[in-house]
Amino acid sequence: MKEISRLLRRRRALGLLRRHARRIAVLLLLVGTVAFLALPHPAVRLPTRPDENALLPGQISTHWSWRENDAIVTARAEVAALSPLARSEWLTHRLTNLGLDVHSYQPTATGNETGDVIYAILRAPKGDGSEALVLSSTWENERTGTENQNGILLALALAGLWSRESYWAKDVIIVVAPTVLGAEEWTHAYHSPPDPALSSSITAAKPMVRAGSIQAAVHLDFPEFYFASVGIRYDGLDGAQPNLDIINTIVRVAHSLNLPTSVNEHAALVLPTWLVTALETIGVPAPSSTAADPNGYTAMLARGLTAVRDQAASRPLGPHGVFRAYAIDAVSVVGEPAGRGLYAGQSLASVGSLIESTFRSLNNLLERLHHSFSFYVLLTPWWFVPISVYVPAVVAANAALLVSAIEQYLVVGEGPLPDASSKATVPGDATRHPRNIAAVALVVGSISAWSVLVVNLPPITHSARHLVSLAGPILVVLAWSQHQRQSTPKTRHSTLLLVQSFAQTITAALTMTLAVTNYAQSLMVTVLTAPAWIVVAVLLTPPTVPATTPKVKSLAVVVLRRLVRVATVGAVAAAPWIAVGAGGGWVGAVEAVEAVAGARMVAGLVAPLAVLWAAMSLEVV
Repeated sequence: MKEISRLLRRRRALGLLRRHARRIAVLLLLVGTVAFLALPHPAVRLPTRPDENALLPGQISTHWSWRENDAIVTARAEVAALSPLARSEWLTHRLTNLGLDVHSYQPTATGNETGDVIYAILRAPKGDGSEALVLSSTWENERTGTENQNGILLALALAGLWSRESYWAKDVIIVVAPTVLGAEEWTHAYHSPPDPALSSSITAAKPMVRAGSIQAAVHLDFPEFYFASVGIRYDGLDGAQPNLDIINTIVRVAHSLNLPTSVNEHAALVLPTWLVTALETIGVPAPSSTAADPNGYTAMLARGLTAVRDQAASRPLGPHGVFRAYAIDAVSVVGEPAGRGLYAGQSLASVGSLIESTFRSLNNLLERLHHSFSFYVLLTPWWFVPISVYVPAVVAANAALLVSAIEQYLVVGEGPLPDASSKATVPGDATRHPRNIAAVALVVGSISAWSVLVVNLPPITHSARHLVSLAGPILVVLAWSQHQRQSTPKTRHSTLLLVQSFAQTITAALTMTLAVTNYAQSLMVTVLTAPAWIVVAVLLTPPTVPATTPKVKSLAVVVLRRLVRVATVGAVAAAPWIAVGAGGGWVGAVEAVEAVAGARMVAGLVAPLAVLWAAMSLEVV
């Protein structure tokens, strides 16, 4: 009796789930949306604070003076008339005169025209050479299209100041590269083992001279001498972010020096008018610009969306993103230009004390930064959202896909739901309609295996990779259609629902897994895939399996249903590619996918599955 009661309770629960599955799915989508929109609310967001006591940000007296400012002004006149190659020689001479250990590295990506990467090592008088800090800058930033002469001169002035001090417990490496790509290549070379083939060659290049293990890095990017605020860029590759303590240190040191700081201000998003109007309707004030009320709800929401967009794109505007691949906490300190209600009231002379005090704090570390958060969304320099708060929004939205997948699975295996007027709550016999799981699993598994193979192919052009990726589901659809040609409409429709159920499950599982390591990409994929899948499940999929081919009176209805279905599922297929590129266009999205392993896997699996389901749906609509 107990076993019978358990089975009856189970079947009643499944019956209730079938009756309300679509309402639950829509409700979960709304819950996920509200959960994300609530992130900037004071009851949800958290204040930033340094968790590493050894940092002691802003607790030292800086030695930066007008002597260093005069050196910057004098050097600007000297550098202005130099060619790229002459600049490298000039910089090498200046660093050598400071008594530093100066070396050069020739990047292969930029060629000889732009000059070599010059790096100078300040050996720590109170250290054993096992740890190091990096201060880097580039002559130009090809990703923003700006020159960075001011950042180079600031790094040079700091090198002159630090070479006269004896408080260093860690080596300091001054890296000056011609471009951001050159700085990234130097980072890879620094952490790569020597090539035995090159070391044994007579014509081998000069081996890489190293200092200690790099613990933290700061990149300087100041296109203009005067700027509005000190911006901090921290977006990395594949969801990697620096420890929040390094950002907290810079913000608090800047605060002690009365320097304004900002995050996510570069090309910050502006909320659409309809969203601002909706927020004002429910009593949320909407300032005209983010600068007007930096702690306002809409300003924080705009910055949060900007952080998600930049992190999802995985295209850092500085070399700080590459450092994180080697467990190095790195950020770019930039001079944000005037605009959006801000004016250029700060000068490069005020940044010297900021960088000096920041490096003095990092010099105090006895171990790598590990106390604070490594996954977060910064709303302002003083407020953030941790991973435990923002992940539930993605989980709730993808749970809607799982509920929809369960409903489609039950529809195939059980008979029609009891009539609405009936008081029965127990569905029919679950074995009435056997599920052809083996065949569907073979189809979906073939597509998934094909996708994994495609994303791990040797380097080929983006167009060729995309065509090969879509060739798999097309061939499977052709073979499956030939196999199903003699099947009844009921069998074909059951197969379609099972493919939809499996595809939704895989999409939700991949996206929720990706949310743990790369929240931004998972959120972008969720926004573009979850609603589309629910629209297909709720509006375009019959709740029961038809026994015969449905008769449609109007041909226009058939054509319209197919167009809507293909367009919706086409959006699901393209969503991962577009989301990873953060709206950067088809080519840009594919380039971003090529650079990020996690997003490549999601896009490679979800898109072909959606194409497969769209093609099969044409057989039964």
